[in-house]
Amino acid sequence: MPFFMKELFNCLDRADIRIPLKSESKEPIVNNWPKCKEKRNIEKLLELGLNYGLRTGKKIGRYYFCALDFDKKGNYSKFPFISYVKTYQGRHVYLKIKELPPKCFLYYQGEKVGELQSEGQYVVGFGSIHPTGKKYEFIERGKWFWKLESMEELKERLRKYEIELR
Repeated sequence: MPFFMKELFNCLDRADIRIPLKSESKEPIVNNWPKCKEKRNIEKLLELGLNYGLRTGKKIGRYYFCALDFDKKGNYSKFPFISYVKTYQGRHVYLKIKELPPKCFLYYQGEKVGELQSEGQYVVGFGSIHPTGKKYEFIERGKWFWKLESMEELKERLRKYEIELR
């Protein structure tokens, strides 16, 4: 595993963030996943052939971990100098934001293209396998997280790409 991935795993590989998912699935193994703390680390879950999820809305230092979950491919989701996770149909962009945002939808030119995943949600982690057999792949292109101070700052950044939060 490349060094940068180990560092990123170390940041996100916490019992209160990771969730065990069924093999080649997005479905949690446990019903009470919002409250359950997973003792096995990400590497162990993947070794066992399981997928894993990353709970959004959890604190990492002074920031909340959230994710932009784009469901469709498009130029609107290609932000320069930010790493992302390539998913089956789109991508996940990881955020660290001081103000916990509500879960909301992402729109591009009036069309719903994804969601802002926040408290009570999760995204499938990189290295996991989609039901189609395609791997969730981490693409390093710079910073691992968009680091933001507020919801207003996030809205302003997204407006530059014609993305609206609703």
